[in-house]
Amino acid sequence: MKILFLSVFIFVVSLYADSFDYSKYDQILQQNVNNGLVNYKNLKSDQHQLTEFLQQTSRVDAKVFSSWPTNEKKAFWINSYNAITIYGILQNYPIQWGGFMARRRFPQSSIRQISKFWDTPFVKIMGKDITLNQIEHEILRKKFADPRIHFVLVCASIGCPVLDSHAFSPENLDERLDEAARAFILNPDKVKLDRSEKKLYLSSIFDWYKKDFKASKKALQDLEKYGDKDRGVIEFVIRFLPESDGAFILQIQPKIKYLKYDWSLNEQK
Repeated sequence: MKILFLSVFIFVVSLYADSFDYSKYDQILQQNVNNGLVNYKNLKSDQHQLTEFLQQTSRVDAKVFSSWPTNEKKAFWINSYNAITIYGILQNYPIQWGGFMARRRFPQSSIRQISKFWDTPFVKIMGKDITLNQIEHEILRKKFADPRIHFVLVCASIGCPVLDSHAFSPENLDERLDEAARAFILNPDKVKLDRSEKKLYLSSIFDWYKKDFKASKKALQDLEKYGDKDRGVIEFVIRFLPESDGAFILQIQPKIKYLKYDWSLNEQK
């Protein structure tokens, strides 16, 4: 009898691990996201689906979660981060001017006008208060060490990666992470190679998170003109660029210039 009970318990845990339901969140994205821009006005008037999805994340059992496969955990935290960001914007929408320094440095309609946005526990996950900074830095970056997450976490700004109109799922997560990194790097507003000036313009994301891009031994040898931390970034960028651009960078090793980040709200006008 005990053996039967244990077998049933293991089956239920396994079933739950593979069946977290992202359908509500996926529907929200499909209805309100177009080319990465969000219809915050529409979502503000009808938030029940987003609230219900976030309530689902709160009800996840931490012990059950610990048994989930890596990609299931990763997809869960990526979706949670982006959903909480949208929810946090809605709680402050339309965005008002912030403090003196925020007014001087950032657009009016910007997440940077909202004080302590990334350190505010807007919701609970697994029954506990959690902030966006905790999800990004203490969980996704620290526990998974996958630099591709930087191209799917969206901070409600134009300078961010494009918000996908579909939720992430564990089944094809690696493919979609590669696709997101490639789309970001092939976007001339985020990465641009100027052959005539021998300069490589990169999004500030690469500057902020340099240490997440680990260089291989080969890159450390081949990219000798760059600093140790920059070599990992360059190697990662080359991976997704056209072959001719990658060859040019390897041969010429152009100077890196980091682009100014656009903190304007990623809103549908």
